[in-house]
Amino acid sequence: MNDELDEIVDAAEHKYGVIFCGAELRQLVADVVAKCEHIGKGEDYLPILFRCELKNKINADLINAVGFANRLKKEGVCVE
Repeated sequence: MNDELDEIVDAAEHKYGVIFCGAELRQLVADVVAKCEHIGKGEDYLPILFRCELKNKINADLINAVGFANRLKKEGVCVE
């Protein structure tokens, strides 16, 4: 990753209290680069799209975590 993307990750980790592993970030960057190429955007668009996709990933992970916790509660495995 480059410095600008590192700063975006650091800010997101601090703001949302999450920590990303290297493999997740490498895959996300690869996906964003491919998306930029597909839509014909230059490298200057990469940080903009990366910031959006990182936030989308955080939201998706949160939704999955809440769903998992609800399923555990429903099955009686976990109580608040």
